[in-house]
Amino acid sequence: PPSTAPIAHWKFDETSGTTAIDSVGGHDGTLVGDASWAPGEVDGSLNLDGSGDRVDVSGLIDSPSSLTIAAWVNLSAAGFNGAEAVSLGNNVILRLDNVFFDTYASFWDGSNWQRTRSGQFLAGSGWHHVAYTHDDVANQQFLYIDGTEAGSTTFSTSISYSQGSNTTIGAHGDGNSGYDFTGQIDDVRIYDVALTA
Repeated sequence: PPSTAPIAHWKFDETSGTTAIDSVGGHDGTLVGDASWAPGEVDGSLNLDGSGDRVDVSGLIDSPSSLTIAAWVNLSAAGFNGAEAVSLGNNVILRLDNVFFDTYASFWDGSNWQRTRSGQFLAGSGWHHVAYTHDDVANQQFLYIDGTEAGSTTFSTSISYSQGSNTTIGAHGDGNSGYDFTGQIDDVRIYDVALTA
């Protein structure tokens, strides 16, 4: 069976400096803006003020065809477009509290955005664990909030890594400031397999 170990894991347990260490894959990130360290859900966390703060990571974490993206999030407030937790080059995104699409995940297939929606809004309600799985073989996508399935889809297209070349935590992958995250993000993990519930 495929490994269920993450290919990238940012614990955000640092207490100083501007480097966010990837504890497994060597994909260290750089804090940008006023991003800072703060107590989190699991030890330390990343604190973002919604005004250009983010972590920039070089590359797309091996551009996995099947994947899982998971993070602890504590969203203080979200703007009209929502708050981007994780963006793999604006090709796969995990976004909270978009006014039209709620908390959802989406992938770009080369022609369209394929969204898996939760129907939930999370701002102001404390810490939540959000996870998105994309199984490219079974053509299934799932979104989990706090360990419970919140949405599923069966898109048959694949992720097209054609819209950006770097990973961003806490902001939109193409630099659009309308998706900046306000609050805390902790324990971000990326896997090259679609994990089960």
